[in-house]
Amino acid sequence: RAEAAGQDGSPNGITWIWVFQNGTQTAFRTALTRSAIVPEKHIGGYLGKFVADDYAAYPKVLVGCEIQSCWAHRSRRNWADALLPEATPETSELAGEIDGVYHEALGMLEAGCPRSHSLRTVLESEMRDVLDRHEGTGDPVAAAMVKRTRKSMPNLFVFAEHEGVEPTNNWSERPLKRPAAFRKSSRQYKGGRRSMERSDHLSTCTDTWRREGKSVFKEVCRTILEYGTPWECRPGPRGPPPPGPALRRRRRPPLRPDPRRPRASAAGRSGNAPRLSTVSASQRCRYRVRRAAETAAASRPCVKGGI
Repeated sequence: RAEAAGQDGSPNGITWIWVFQNGTQTAFRTALTRSAIVPEKHIGGYLGKFVADDYAAYPKVLVGCEIQSCWAHRSRRNWADALLPEATPETSELAGEIDGVYHEALGMLEAGCPRSHSLRTVLESEMRDVLDRHEGTGDPVAAAMVKRTRKSMPNLFVFAEHEGVEPTNNWSERPLKRPAAFRKSSRQYKGGRRSMERSDHLSTCTDTWRREGKSVFKEVCRTILEYGTPWECRPGPRGPPPPGPALRRRRRPPLRPDPRRPRASAAGRSGNAPRLSTVSASQRCRYRVRRAAETAAASRPCVKGGI
């Protein structure tokens, strides 16, 4: 969450940073709300595989998409419920058994078991057995945990069937660390909606370039040279700036006698003709500084001391 200016319409003075990414590209979006309007606007109609946190709006927006619920969020929420004052040891036991099924799935994949629909079916069956054993208890916290886990059963073991699907969305939350730290140090969201949009664009470009293995500095220079200055990219109501004076082309230094070389006669050159060479501007500058120092030393009166 980041602070927002009051004139932007934020009811409680906070904004939400959303991040969407695939293998090589990242997109940041800052919104004044955490409702389902934001994912519906950006990823509505997506029909692939989607890894997300335990947010209830995603199944309503992504109809027909297989969603993998983040196990890190789920495990953290289960153990937070187990530490409540009204929880019983039954709740801690249930949370441990739920995590046990998840770690069993990870162990089977690390042992070389191929991902398949049958593996997913076996894991879901084991999870149902765990929930059935703890469903008749009188603990309300454990009953709520059982109900929540049973409701999200289709989204628990998608990673066991499809290759490339991660069980957690840690890969998507790591890019949030950099803009969050930058926001806390610079407080750039105090500028309003335009500052949030600029921050989204910069974060999107820089993180995408890093994931593609490109240099951020070189890509920024290439973008400026290719698309021009901000005035040229977005003229605005005032239009582009008035054209300034034309730049003068830098001429080559003329051929002048090289004072460091002695005059010498050679075959094909008559008399004591000077040797011509191209003297750069830095050489001429050093020569003038040296001549000025020699002239100043010669004009200074000589003071002799004695006893």
